[in-house]
Amino acid sequence: MFSLHFVMRKRMLLAVSYLVIVTAAFSQENLRQNQIKENLRKDTRVRQFEIDPVRNTPSFLSFKTTSVISQNEANATLRTTFASRTAIDDWKQTSLTKHATGITIQKFQQYYRGIKVEHGQYMASAVSGRLQSLNGAYYEIASSFTTKPGISEATAVQKAIAFVKPQKMAWQAVEEMMKKQPQHAEALRMQMEQYKPKGELVIVKDFIGKSNQLRLAYKFNIYAAEPLYRANVYVDAKDGRILLQDMIIKHADGIVQTRYAGQRTVKTKQVTAGLLGLTDPANSFLPYAWTGNSLRPPIINSSFFILHDETRGNGVMTFDMNAVGGLPLSIPALYSQATSFTDPDNNWGDGDALTYNDHKRGVDVNGPGAGGVGEAENDDIAFDAHWGAEMVYDYWKIIHGRLSFDNNNSAIKSFVHYGPAYDNAFWNGEVMTYGDGSGDDNPALVGFKPLTSLDVCGHEIGHGVCEFTANLVYEKESGAMNEGFSDIWAACVEHYVLSHVDPTLPYDVWGIGEQIDLRAGRALRRMDNPNAEGNPDTYGGMFWSNPDCDPTLVNDYCGVHNNSGVLNHWFYQLVAGNDLSQMNDIGQTFRVKGIGFADAEKIAYLTELRLSPTATFAEARMISIQAAVELFGLCSPQHQSTTNAWHAVGVGNAFVSECAPSITFAAASSATSESTGANGCGSQKTYTVFIGKPVDNGLAASVSITAAGTAVNGSDYVLQSSTVSWSATEKGLKPITLLINGDNYIEGDETVVLSFTAPAGFSAGISSHTLTIADDDYAPQIGTTPVTLLSENFDAGVMPAGWNAAKGIAPNATNVWMVGDASNFGNGNAAFISVLGTGVPAYESATPTDVVLSTNKLDARTVSGVTVSFTFAVGGERDVPVGLNPDLNGDGAVTADEIVQLPNSGRPFDYGILVYSFDGVQYFDCSDPLLLLPQKQSKTVALPAILNGKEFYLGFRWLNDANAAFIPAPAFVVDDIVVKASPKSIQTTAGRFAETSIDKNTEAWQYSVEDGKVVGKIKSNNTELGCTRMNISQGGNGTSSFVYGTRSDKTFEVASATTAKKVSYEVTMFFTNEELAAWGADLSNLKVLRTTSPTLTLLNNKNSQILTPVISNNNGKYYSVTVTADGFGKFYLYKPTGAARLSANGESIATLGVYPNPAVFSLQVNVDAVSKGSLVMTMFDINGKQVYNKSTAVENGRFNTRIDVSYLPAGTYLLQVKNAENTWTQRVVVQH
Repeated sequence: MFSLHFVMRKRMLLAVSYLVIVTAAFSQENLRQNQIKENLRKDTRVRQFEIDPVRNTPSFLSFKTTSVISQNEANATLRTTFASRTAIDDWKQTSLTKHATGITIQKFQQYYRGIKVEHGQYMASAVSGRLQSLNGAYYEIASSFTTKPGISEATAVQKAIAFVKPQKMAWQAVEEMMKKQPQHAEALRMQMEQYKPKGELVIVKDFIGKSNQLRLAYKFNIYAAEPLYRANVYVDAKDGRILLQDMIIKHADGIVQTRYAGQRTVKTKQVTAGLLGLTDPANSFLPYAWTGNSLRPPIINSSFFILHDETRGNGVMTFDMNAVGGLPLSIPALYSQATSFTDPDNNWGDGDALTYNDHKRGVDVNGPGAGGVGEAENDDIAFDAHWGAEMVYDYWKIIHGRLSFDNNNSAIKSFVHYGPAYDNAFWNGEVMTYGDGSGDDNPALVGFKPLTSLDVCGHEIGHGVCEFTANLVYEKESGAMNEGFSDIWAACVEHYVLSHVDPTLPYDVWGIGEQIDLRAGRALRRMDNPNAEGNPDTYGGMFWSNPDCDPTLVNDYCGVHNNSGVLNHWFYQLVAGNDLSQMNDIGQTFRVKGIGFADAEKIAYLTELRLSPTATFAEARMISIQAAVELFGLCSPQHQSTTNAWHAVGVGNAFVSECAPSITFAAASSATSESTGANGCGSQKTYTVFIGKPVDNGLAASVSITAAGTAVNGSDYVLQSSTVSWSATEKGLKPITLLINGDNYIEGDETVVLSFTAPAGFSAGISSHTLTIADDDYAPQIGTTPVTLLSENFDAGVMPAGWNAAKGIAPNATNVWMVGDASNFGNGNAAFISVLGTGVPAYESATPTDVVLSTNKLDARTVSGVTVSFTFAVGGERDVPVGLNPDLNGDGAVTADEIVQLPNSGRPFDYGILVYSFDGVQYFDCSDPLLLLPQKQSKTVALPAILNGKEFYLGFRWLNDANAAFIPAPAFVVDDIVVKASPKSIQTTAGRFAETSIDKNTEAWQYSVEDGKVVGKIKSNNTELGCTRMNISQGGNGTSSFVYGTRSDKTFEVASATTAKKVSYEVTMFFTNEELAAWGADLSNLKVLRTTSPTLTLLNNKNSQILTPVISNNNGKYYSVTVTADGFGKFYLYKPTGAARLSANGESIATLGVYPNPAVFSLQVNVDAVSKGSLVMTMFDINGKQVYNKSTAVENGRFNTRIDVSYLPAGTYLLQVKNAENTWTQRVVVQH
C-alpha cells in the first residue's frame, strides 16, 4: 500500500522528522482547540463550561435559563461547538433515553472520517424539548491523522490473544462440543463463528503507554473459556501494541448475598411433561429432572413448576450450573451445562417430598448458609437469586421507568451454583453468575457465604445498566465509578425493598455484602464509612489507590473496587447528610443537608445516563450538579446538596449561590423575518419570546406584557398572550406568543418592544425584549438576462475594499492571502496564498493552515439561481489510492507531473475549496476540493439554493496539514471572479395569480403564488384595500380587435375584499417585450381599458373606464404599464380605431339603451350623455348587409328615437350608433 506520505519520504526524499510532524499536528490541534474555547467564551447562551485538562477540549457546558435551544438542535449545536469540519468530523445519535422525570438524554458518538472514536461520546440533556446542557468526551484529531492500518486484522487478533494468554478460547470450547454432539453441529457452528474475535477499526487513546495519544486501533471482543475472561482488547493498528483492555466480565470480589430473606412469593411457570418426558429448554440435550433429588430423575407424566417469571419484561429466569464453572455461560450452545430448577407443587418450601428439605440437601457443617462445597446441593439460594432479580427489575421500572438493564426489557438470567465453592459473583456482559462461596472451608475466613444476597443482585445487574448507559471503562477513575454506581444501586434496591416490600428485613443499606460476610458485623464495603473496610472516603485521602498506574488484575485495574468508596460516600452524604460540620482527609470542612433516597437516586441515574466512558470524578461532579439543576432547579436544595456532597469527598468546592429571585426575558433581543412560508392573504407565522422565573423561591408571580415599537399590533403582528403567571411552586421559562403577519410591503425593518414591571418580591433581570421584524420585501430585479452581483479581476493590485483576507477557523501568520503578480500561473494580478513576506504564490506545507479569503457582502435578496465562475491554479497534496504506484514511468522517482496524473479518488490533505457564510464568521463548504491543478483552470459553480433571496459572503478557503506537499507552488491562486444570478421573471401564464393584503397608503409587489413570478404592483391611495388579488386572466403575445378598437391578448384582473364605496389605487402591470411586440415601436397612443362588463360589447359608464397609462421601457428588458384606477375588474391595453371612441381619463362613457329586445314592430333607442353633433344609426343583418341608416342632429344630453322594424324579416341584427367620439353596438333580435 502506498500513500503520499510514504512516497514523499521514501521516494522524493523530502525528509521531515517525526518530531516536526507531531509538533505541527499538535499546533493544528491547538489552533482549533483554542478557537473552540474562544467560541464558547463568546457564546452568550452558555452559562458555564469546563475544559478537560488532558484532552484540552470541553467536557461540559450548560446553557443559561434564558437560552432557548431546541432539543432537535442538539446535533447542530455539537457541530457548531466543536467547529466540525466537512467530510471529516461527524456526530451520530446512538440512543435517546427518557428519564422518569421527563428529562430526555440524547447520546451522540464521535466519528472521524467515518471511523468511530472510541469513548468519544457526548450527551445532550433536554427538559420539555429545550436543551439544558452538553457533556462528554470530545477528542480533537488533526486532519493529517491517518486512517490506514499498518498491520492486518489477522496479525492484530493474534497480538490480542497473545496478550490474554488463554488456555482455551470460548469458540474452541464450542468446537470441542461440536465433536461430542454432531446432531447439533449446525447450531454450534453458528455459535462458534459468533464468538471468534472480529476486528473493528476505531480510534482510541493509548491507555497503557500513558502518552494519551490517539491511535488507530483494532477492537476485539476476546472471550476465553479457561480461565474465564472477557474484555474488549484494543490493538494498535500500526505496530501491534496493546492500547487498552476494557473488562466486560466485571467481578465483585467478596460481594455476597444472604439466603435469609425469609419466605418470599416469586413468579414461576407451570410445565407439563408427558410419558416420554420433556426437553429442558435451558438444556437442549437433557429432559426436565427433579432438582430436589440428588439423582435428579427425569420428570415423567407430571405437572411441575420452574423458576421462570414471565410477568416482568421478557422474563426473569434462574438456572442451576451444578457446580460447573469456567465456561462462557452466555453462549446458548453451552447451556447444556445448566438445568432448570423444578418443584412439583409450586410450594418450594412447605416440607413436602421433593420440596424444601430436598431442595436443601448439601452438607451444612458450618451452620445454615455458611457456604462451601456442600452448597452445590442446596437449591434454596437459587430462590434468593430469583427473587432478588425480580426486585431489581421492579426497582428500575417503578423508580426510574427503565425496563430491565438495557431499557429494552431483555430477559434477566441468573445462573446459580457456578463452580465448586466459588467465592465470586459477576456480570459477564449478558447474564448474572453466582458462586456458592467457600465459607468456613477457607480457614483464613476470607471466603463468603453463597453470593445471592439482594445487594449483590442489585450490584451485579447494575453493571448491566452501566454497560447500556455510560459504559464506563473498567479501569482507573472511570472503573471506580463503574463499581461505585453498582454499589449505589445495591443500596437503592435494598432501600426500595424495605420501603415497598418488607420493612422487617435485616438489611443495612449502607453495607455492601454485609449478609454474606463471615465476619460478624462486617461488610465488604461501607458507604457511610468507607474507611472502616479500608476504602477511601475522600479523593486522594486515606486508603486512596493511585489511578495512574498500569492497570492489571493484580492492582484491581488501578483500584476500581477500592476507589469506588469516594462515589459511595458522595451518595451517602447526598442521601443522609451530616448535622455538624466535619473535616475530610484533605483538610476541607464540609456540611451537607441530606435530600433522601427519592431525590438522590434520580440525580445518580441521570448522571450515569450522561457520563462518557472515560469520565473522571471531576466530570461526574459537573454532570450530577447539572442533573440536580435540571431536575429540581437552579439553586434548589438538591442543587446545593449535590455540590456540597462532592465537596465532602474532596471533589470541587462547596456550593456558592448564583441565584436571586427574578423575572427575566430569556434574551434582550431577537429577530425574525416577515416571511411566513406561505403565500396569500392572512398568511401568518407563530413567533415565541420566552420569559422566565429561574428560581423556585416559594412565591407566585404574574407580569403584564406591554408592546411598543415601530411595528403595529393588529397589523404587523398580533400579541396573543399579554399576561404570564407562575404558581408558588413553578419555575422556568414560559412562552409569549406573537403572530407575525406576512406582507409584500417595502417598509424597512420594524421592531416590537416587549416589556414588564417586576412584581413584589422579585427583581427584573432582562426587563425588555426587542424583536426586530426584518423586512424581506425588495423591489425585484426583473428580466431574462443574468444579473452580475460581483466582478473582480484584481487588476488594481490591491485587496478589494470590503474583502477580508484573514477569515476562517485557524488563520496563522505564515500562509496568508494576498493580491499580487501571479503571471507564472497563467494570471496577471490575482489573489493567492503566499508565505508572509515573500509575495510568491506558494505555501509553507509544514505549517497547518485553514484560512478564508472572503468577499464583501453580496446582495442576492432580489434574485435567485446564484452562480460563481472564476479562474484558478492550485497545488496541494492528496493520498494515493490504495494499490496504486505513483511512480507512473517506473524510473524510481515520483515527480509533480506524475502526481497530477493520478486519479483523484485519494483523500485530499492540502487543498482549496469554495465556501459561503451568512455572518462572515461561520463558513460552509459548497464545492469539491480543488487541488493538484497547477495550470490555469476555469470553473463555474452553482451555489446552494439556500442563498436565493439572501445576503451572504463568498469565500475561497485554503487548508493544509503539517506534512510536506507534492506541489507547494502554487498554493491557491484565484482570479476573474464573477458572481451572477437570475432576475425575477414576468408572469405570462393565464390563471396564475398573486394575493396579498394591502393597507392604506402602502405599496405591495404582486408575485404569483404558484411560482413567484412578477404579476404586478399595487399602491393604495388613502384606501385600505384589504385582501387583494391580481391575476392573469388571459395570456398571449398578440392583440385582438373588438368594436371599439384593438386590445391586448394579455389581460389582468384585480379584485379586492374592500367594502369602501370609493377607492383609488395605482396598479402597475408588467409585459415582456414579446407580449407587446404586436403593438409596434410606438406605444404612445395606447390606453388602458378597465371594465367589469362580462363582455366587451356591453361597456357603459357604470362598468368601464378608459385610463391614460404611464408606459416605461425598462432598459429594453421589459415594459411596465401604470394607471390610477377607481374601481376593479379586468385591465386591457387598448388602442382606439381612428378617433378616440370612448371618453378617456376617467370621464363618463355615454350609454346606449335598446328595448324591447327581442322586438316585433319597433325599437326604442336611448343614448345618455351624448355630446352635441351628428348621430348616425345603422343596422346590419347577419351577412353584414345594411338594412337601415339614418343621421340626426342632437344637442348635449339625452337622445331618444324609435326605429320601425316591422318590415324586416325575423332574425338577428347588429345596431350601430355612432358620433364623432363614440361608437356603440348592440345585438338586436326581430321576431314576428
